[in-house]
Amino acid sequence: IPGLAVNISGRSFGEPTLPQYIADELRRHSVSPQRLLVELTETSAVSDLHDAQRFIEALRQAGCGVSLDDFGTGFSSFAYLKYLQVDSVKIDGLFIRNLPSDYDNQLFVKAIVSVARGLRRTTIAECVEDEETLEMLKAFGVDCVQGYFFEKPRSDHPLLVTSTRGRAERRTSGA
Repeated sequence: IPGLAVNISGRSFGEPTLPQYIADELRRHSVSPQRLLVELTETSAVSDLHDAQRFIEALRQAGCGVSLDDFGTGFSSFAYLKYLQVDSVKIDGLFIRNLPSDYDNQLFVKAIVSVARGLRRTTIAECVEDEETLEMLKAFGVDCVQGYFFEKPRSDHPLLVTSTRGRAERRTSGA
């Protein structure tokens, strides 16, 4: 399981040097690429399928995991799993919120898990905010979960790099 998940915007697909930059920064900070999961939103990935495919392949070659974020929000979501060789799908919070009381959402989550498992992709559920939802997702076979039930998103994680001039700097406490 990756230690750090980072969202990448759709505009980044057009930047051919970004995957190499990520690999270089991971190496520079002695972080294994397998610890990084790069999340690409479904809508941005399909806006330029060719660039997304090239970007995903470069990240995977660098050893990073790649996830299709917000899965299920597009009209042809399942078709994208055929064309985008991602490692995992991140089930959109639309299907996770109110999961214990929403039978339709339960059916959607079960279907997504079944298809992802058949395609040998792992599943991640976002927006997990309570134990009841967590237990239901476990029962459905979801592989990983994220949400406020565990921790709020952070911008101060020590593995994160920040850039104000296009050059990365490691954040340190007390500096």
